[in-house]
Amino acid sequence: MGPVLTVLFATRNGAHTLPRALDALTRVQEPAGGWRLVVVDNASTDATPDILARYRPRLPLAIRHESTPGQNAARNTGLDTCVGDLVVFTDDDIVPEPEWLVNLRRAADANTGCDVFGGTIHPYWEAEPPSWIVDGVPLSPAFAVTPAGKTGGPARSEDCFGPNFAIRSCHFEQGLRFRTDLGPRGASYPMGGETEVLWRLDRLGARVHFVDDAVVRHIVRPWQFTSRWLRRRAFNFGRGLYHVHRRTHPPARAGTLFGIPRWRVRRFPSRFLSPLVTSELRQDRAASAAARWALWVEVGWLREERLG
Repeated sequence: MGPVLTVLFATRNGAHTLPRALDALTRVQEPAGGWRLVVVDNASTDATPDILARYRPRLPLAIRHESTPGQNAARNTGLDTCVGDLVVFTDDDIVPEPEWLVNLRRAADANTGCDVFGGTIHPYWEAEPPSWIVDGVPLSPAFAVTPAGKTGGPARSEDCFGPNFAIRSCHFEQGLRFRTDLGPRGASYPMGGETEVLWRLDRLGARVHFVDDAVVRHIVRPWQFTSRWLRRRAFNFGRGLYHVHRRTHPPARAGTLFGIPRWRVRRFPSRFLSPLVTSELRQDRAASAAARWALWVEVGWLREERLG
């Protein structure tokens, strides 16, 4: 028997998807060494506490509480309860395949020189998505799903997404924690909480392995198909990109306008406004969605850059 692993996720008012996630977890095959589930209730005000209590007899479940809003604050709280050699991170809106943990455990045991393991994430559409979203919006950052065709083996930290990745526990024992100024904590926030922590591991020489047969499905709700939701998602994504980028590229010291590099200001009309106007004139909704996504990612970046 191998060592135990811990699955960790945070939930805040997740009553809509949490029962499906927990029900699917009851059907997950037990990996060698067993597993434990740690769920951090991040100050929920809906039925989340009752739902968690209802599933306690059916799962190896430990429930923690974190009153500070924010997924990463809750993750950091949950890490204090994790046991075993591997922490598997996921969300409260996933439906794992039964072999999910068995395949992650097998990959971790077979690749002892690797520190991080990413898994496949397919969309679980609650309703059929409009064609303009499928054809125009980049699905990976919009809905946290794995790009089509991704195969198992050596990978990059960018191949890992929040609903399905694992890190060896030794890194947390050495003090690794998530930045609490990144990641979900309300409607507006810089994305990239896991991207940033994986970037830090990458700079320390950590190796990443992608486990293509460790599969979860990420629930996508119909209200996420609106232009307003996608605009906010792109804006938050751009904000997060800036913070991760700054780790390797120091902020501009000269040639700025209101704190923004002049070259970014100069390119804005041709690179972002022109494609949007052209697609709107052609009434090409998919192209318009792609142009709007790119524009709002840039706006999010510029917002953070201006704040410094």
